[in-house]
Amino acid sequence: MVRLATGILTFAICIAGSAIATSCTSPDTQSTQSAIKVHPVPAARFTDPDRHARLMSALPAIDSLFHNFAARSHVPGIAYGILIDGKLVHARTEGLRDIAANSPVDGNTAFRIASMTKSFTALAILKLRDEGKLSLDDPAEEYIPELAGLGYPTSDSPRITIRQLLSHAEGFPEDNPWGDRQLDKTDDEMSAMMTSGIPFSNPPGIAYEYSNYGFAILGRIVARVSGVSYSEYVSANILKPLQLGATTLHADSVSPANLAHGYRWEEPYTKSEAVEREEIAKAVASLRRTTGHRPLGWYSRYAPSAHTRRLLAEEGGFLYDSDSYADDLPYWTQVSGKPWLVVPYSLEANDIKFWANAAFATGQDFCQYLKDSLDVLWEEGAETPRMMSAGLHLRIIGRPGRAKALDDFIAYARAKGGVWFARRNDIATVWREQFPPPKP
Repeated sequence: MVRLATGILTFAICIAGSAIATSCTSPDTQSTQSAIKVHPVPAARFTDPDRHARLMSALPAIDSLFHNFAARSHVPGIAYGILIDGKLVHARTEGLRDIAANSPVDGNTAFRIASMTKSFTALAILKLRDEGKLSLDDPAEEYIPELAGLGYPTSDSPRITIRQLLSHAEGFPEDNPWGDRQLDKTDDEMSAMMTSGIPFSNPPGIAYEYSNYGFAILGRIVARVSGVSYSEYVSANILKPLQLGATTLHADSVSPANLAHGYRWEEPYTKSEAVEREEIAKAVASLRRTTGHRPLGWYSRYAPSAHTRRLLAEEGGFLYDSDSYADDLPYWTQVSGKPWLVVPYSLEANDIKFWANAAFATGQDFCQYLKDSLDVLWEEGAETPRMMSAGLHLRIIGRPGRAKALDDFIAYARAKGGVWFARRNDIATVWREQFPPPKP
């Protein structure tokens, strides 16, 4: 895994309790009402007369949580604001916006908010709906003629509606990270892409599947219906009325002195051999500084290059890599005429399937799949070694509705006996000792 500091397009927005706030101020109620129709809402009533003071007393603990998160996650810099009853009561910045220049984050630092921009797109669509200029159940092709020629997956597939685009139910396949690489497309290029066809993974209205493409189409609908560009409409009708003056859709409008630089993953297979060698060395050094130990194994996010395995062997400190889905057991291969150990990874007993194609609907679906896998491998393990790889991600399995499933599986595996929970480093070490490479 390699992380590289890069300049990233930036936006800024004031959101309660988030780590993306810039200089936040309470909007003037009267000026907001003049541009956006506000329906009277009864004032909130609370029984605790000391509620505000009690909430304020929690601020030091919240600051500690943010500080520890940034340190634990190696986030260079953060900015956040906390609102109580619609008023900004606390704002804090920490760390650097530009590591190379040693420039600190301050209240004017602008951060890229990425897909949070979808909230503005959805609000723009709903505002146009409220004005009677469109209906959520209108076919999208009514406003985007380029969609009229789409080849749908079944003969009875319904036409894509605006509502389905808003709810990620239009049937397009999940498109990360592909979608992030289309941000520089012009309107003409996007029209050509739509006219040439869009692949489907499901008929519209069948299932949720996250789609950047779908929201790009919604942005086009905002422009077509309003008669002005997407950025003009959002700026005039959402950002300005809400007094989000530091928020912009154009990175070049942000002063370099206010620009936050970020981190991103980069695909190894797109890099030259020299660059990949340098970045492997940087990754080793970074992990050594962070943990006190160098990494012994390697797994490339996305996919390795044709050079990755040889570069790892040449680096000299790695015992194995996991850039393979070719087997259920570790195996030896040859790299530059020398034996090299591979400890395969797995994408099937993996919680990513809660997201990708939604193969697991509930935590118990995942738990049962893990149990069934273990039962088969446990029986086979009576005669020959077996390894079960379960892919887990904190942001997926760590959700309350799924965490219990993992607890249940661990308890089940422990009760069976003869099961070793091991790090991949430990598996590699034991395999090298008990199953050394075959002699030439």
